[in-house]
Amino acid sequence: MHSNIPRLSLLKLVSIGSLGLTLLACGGGGGNRVDGITNQPGSGSSSSVSTVRIIGVGSGGDFKAGEIGVGVGSDTLSAGGTTSLTINLVNADRSLSTDTTSIAFTSRCIAANEATLSANPVTITNGQASVSYTANGCAGRDDITATANLNGTLLTAKGSINVELDTISSIQFVDATPQQISLKGTGGNETASVRFLVRGSTGAPIKGTCVEFDLNTRAGGVDLVNSKCDSSDAPDAKRAKTNEEGHATIVVQAGSVATPITVNARHLDTGLSTQSRNLYVSTGVPDQKSMSLSASVRNPNAWNVDGENVSFTIRLADAFNNPPADGTSVSFTTSGGSITPSCTTANGVCSVTWTSQNPRPDPRPATPSRVGHVRVLAHTTGNESFMDVNGNGWYDFDVDVFASNNAACEFNVPPASAEMGRLACDDLGEAFLDSNHSGKFDNGEWFMDFNQNGARDVADGLYNGVLCREQDATDGKCTRSGVTIRRDYLIIMSSNIPYTENGRLQGQPAVLPYTGGNFEAWLADQHGNPLPAGTKVLFSAANARGMAVTPRDEITIPSTYDTQILIAGATMTGNDVPSGYLEVVITTPDGLVTSMMTRISSPPPTIPTPNPTPTPNPE
Repeated sequence: MHSNIPRLSLLKLVSIGSLGLTLLACGGGGGNRVDGITNQPGSGSSSSVSTVRIIGVGSGGDFKAGEIGVGVGSDTLSAGGTTSLTINLVNADRSLSTDTTSIAFTSRCIAANEATLSANPVTITNGQASVSYTANGCAGRDDITATANLNGTLLTAKGSINVELDTISSIQFVDATPQQISLKGTGGNETASVRFLVRGSTGAPIKGTCVEFDLNTRAGGVDLVNSKCDSSDAPDAKRAKTNEEGHATIVVQAGSVATPITVNARHLDTGLSTQSRNLYVSTGVPDQKSMSLSASVRNPNAWNVDGENVSFTIRLADAFNNPPADGTSVSFTTSGGSITPSCTTANGVCSVTWTSQNPRPDPRPATPSRVGHVRVLAHTTGNESFMDVNGNGWYDFDVDVFASNNAACEFNVPPASAEMGRLACDDLGEAFLDSNHSGKFDNGEWFMDFNQNGARDVADGLYNGVLCREQDATDGKCTRSGVTIRRDYLIIMSSNIPYTENGRLQGQPAVLPYTGGNFEAWLADQHGNPLPAGTKVLFSAANARGMAVTPRDEITIPSTYDTQILIAGATMTGNDVPSGYLEVVITTPDGLVTSMMTRISSPPPTIPTPNPTPTPNPE
């Protein structure tokens, strides 16, 4: 050693008992990590080992440095079982340290969520920390590392647990994605992934175990994609091993026939089995006959009131009456008020909101009966319909019924052949908004220009849809193109002002005899439309004496296209001579009250009978 080395830099050797470790400290240097021991130099002009911290298990003479205390020790932990993990923090003399620090545990099974800890990280207090370790799908040896950072120095300890392999207790269906696949050759999604979950006796998922699959039907060529568990399986095997989450997956390929599909899954080692649900083969494309449109109310209080809402719900299905693929978009337009432009279906259904506002249709003087009549149109791309006479699921020219070239084909929404007993048309022209309610297209009405040729095209005389075979399409017997399928709906913007004549309802008398009587009054709005749905009508004798009326209770105007008739009656009660007046009180949903009176007539005046002149008595 050279004499010019500063004295303050001389190395000091500190022996740490039976650990046989030597710590070197350099003046002004930081702490060092040596087998889980922390060496912190003290302050002042010289360096010394003032504090040593060690993690392990135990204390005093029983302390084991760098080890994690495992509750089951070297024994095997049962599947799903729980044991403890213990860490101690000691000073250089093996006494428990009063320092506080955080310690974290890591392992293969903890990282894979196949083992859970009651807390992680956990705080060491009074020299000890303990957590519960629960096997949740873990099997075999799980090596565990505990790590703490004390004043910038990393401390580690290690341990291991042997976990017993869980026994298979169940296999269950999880899902099919998507739930509907398209017929082979129709251009849609023709495959679906079907998942099953294998669980052990503890409920934890089991990975790496083999599941075999089969189908309940192979109608139309529906099949499973070949899949192996290992290289020794046959080339056409339908098997799969469970993944880290315990899932075994098989892919289904559609055939050419619409049918529900059930996948059978069997665990090879135990024979446990189950079946899938909610998977079917269909076109996935909606057709005209299966489209339905409804409204929450037909006669909203909308003529004089803005912001009244009506919910419109569209329902779609394909040629086999199965819902189309989720996310099918449906567009809407209206001849009055405003409406949400579109919605996307879930399980074949979606809804939009119509709201009262301008424009309010008023075709007077041409058609005064159509004031406030609003047409709502819903439309999307789909297939035309036909009657499948031979039941093979495909359109067969000159065999199946496809109605065309008749008067019904002029209608925007003609009845389909499936609607028996009516003149039908399955052949669709381009959809239009029937604003004048004529049922037929008139110049100036909006139409869906499907082929973008600038003109409204009539029906083409051919079936258009995915159930047209490719060869038939080539031969010109049908096409595989889509069309605009549609439904429309009428609502009436009813007014909150009732129709009256001379201040009373039509049919309501100005005067009713004091002896009573009956009358029928017309309940309509100012345009002759039904009063708004929810309107209350009360025939009242509150301002009359000696008179009872029917109906006694108020009536409510329903959701309707029809005006209503109030059938009213009045009868004398008691010994009092009736007097006063009767009222018809109409209260619309916005609170507007209209009262119309009928006076009760007075009885005729009583003419006194004169006393007879006495006859003289003859003498």
